[in-house]
Amino acid sequence: MGEHDHGSETDDNDEDRAELEWLIARESAPDAPPPSPEVAAQHARLEALLRSVGAEADQDSWHAGVMKQIEDAQRDSIAAARAARRKRLVRWTLSVGAIAVAAGLLFVLLPRPAAAVELQASIQPAEVRRGDAPYAKGDRLIAKAPAGDHDLRVYRPDGSLQARCPDGPACTTSPHGMKIEIVTDMIGTYRVLLVVDGSVSVRDEAVDAFVDRATAEKHQLREKTFSIR
Repeated sequence: MGEHDHGSETDDNDEDRAELEWLIARESAPDAPPPSPEVAAQHARLEALLRSVGAEADQDSWHAGVMKQIEDAQRDSIAAARAARRKRLVRWTLSVGAIAVAAGLLFVLLPRPAAAVELQASIQPAEVRRGDAPYAKGDRLIAKAPAGDHDLRVYRPDGSLQARCPDGPACTTSPHGMKIEIVTDMIGTYRVLLVVDGSVSVRDEAVDAFVDRATAEKHQLREKTFSIR
């Protein structure tokens, strides 16, 4: 609020300076334009007050009375101007506050984008390793997916279904997600597939037919492959 108070005082000084410059200009140019209609009206009232005072009035009391009325009029005018500025400041503050509240409500009420569903798959080497291939027949393949209405599958190199989750062989589920764990029994490329938020209408089918159907039904599909030697 300190910055707004300082700005109001600066505005008051500018208006007082403009009023003083206008009064000085009137000495040589009575038709000089006033800084504002309010200032012109205020001085018109003061001039009418001066004209209404009788010539026979006591000069000291007359002067004191006029000066008091001038001071009262100026005080009232300044107080009214400051009150108007405070009212504008309050309206502005309330408007900014309302906008901030509305933005906060939108942030709370609007649906947030769902976190991306991640397919996790890895190969656990067998105890006995023959040759220097990264993956070998007999290694254990482990695939995981988070909890949800997902369809997790593992296909052999010949395209046949070896395991699926949920409700399939080698599948375990928990509140945290689902997991398939199988032993690789063929040489070639194993494919791990995850259908996100849905299941394909036909469950037991070869890998190419499964992928084609998932694409036709517009499912999100995740895939990882492992080459077994």
